[in-house]
Amino acid sequence: MSSMISQMDFKEIDKNNTSNDMGRQLQRPLLTNRFFPTGRRLTSIDDIQMSSIVSPNPHSVSYRKRRSSVALVDPVMNSIEDNITDHIVRIRLIFIRIGEIDTLNEKYHADVYFEARWIDGIRLDTLGLTAQQRTQLIDESATIRLNEFSPIFHWTPKLLIENAIAQIGEPEKWFTITKIAPKVNEIIPTSLVKLEICEHRRVRGAFWQKLELNHFPADVQDLTISITSDHHVDTVLLVQDEDRFSTINRADFFDQQEWALYEHVATEMRETEEEYSFEHETVIKAKTHPVLAFTCRA
Repeated sequence: MSSMISQMDFKEIDKNNTSNDMGRQLQRPLLTNRFFPTGRRLTSIDDIQMSSIVSPNPHSVSYRKRRSSVALVDPVMNSIEDNITDHIVRIRLIFIRIGEIDTLNEKYHADVYFEARWIDGIRLDTLGLTAQQRTQLIDESATIRLNEFSPIFHWTPKLLIENAIAQIGEPEKWFTITKIAPKVNEIIPTSLVKLEICEHRRVRGAFWQKLELNHFPADVQDLTISITSDHHVDTVLLVQDEDRFSTINRADFFDQQEWALYEHVATEMRETEEEYSFEHETVIKAKTHPVLAFTCRA
């Protein structure tokens, strides 16, 4: 009980410092491109274990209304981040394999892996670490892997893939934590340790994609993974990870004879409204959620 109270105290401090400017400044999304040399090897997921493949298990997906997108230049993005004292989640995504592109049903199959990183103050006794892991984390600045990271005791970004329509097998999910040095003049309660938490997830399945075939067969198609959060835009910001670039594995492509994959991954930041929108109400404003979309092209 004492650990939960201390954690709540820290969250209250963080909440009191939250800027009210976030909701107003997130009205415009971000659009950037990252280019990579031909033949770049994907070495960031060597330790991912392959899970067994089972029959596709379609599940219902909650779609939200999409707003128009406008590009943000880097100085504007930096200004937004400087005014946010709540959680900023930095994400990078790897397209491990692009499978069949179904133009008739407007969907494609893919195997993707993404990492989402954020910083928080954590009580170590809520993590279930061994004595050796505590020593490695605190004294040796080692990265510790966790199979579970309880959302009951800790804040999590509550991420989901907005355009997923079917899943193959069970998604692989785990966490890593790394100790972070406090900033100058940053005050952290003595009972807490400042950590960078990283959620790792690998997903195989089918994803909805609006396909443009106006100039077939010369069309260039976007293949997108849209990651969103159950949190509202006034409490969390999803941004691309500037230190760890998103990539695509062009060598493992199912439809190589019909399509040619480009070598870059574009990211777009936008918002979506909840499906139970109050658009006909004059007093209540619909809640919006952040979305970070990763797009490769074929």
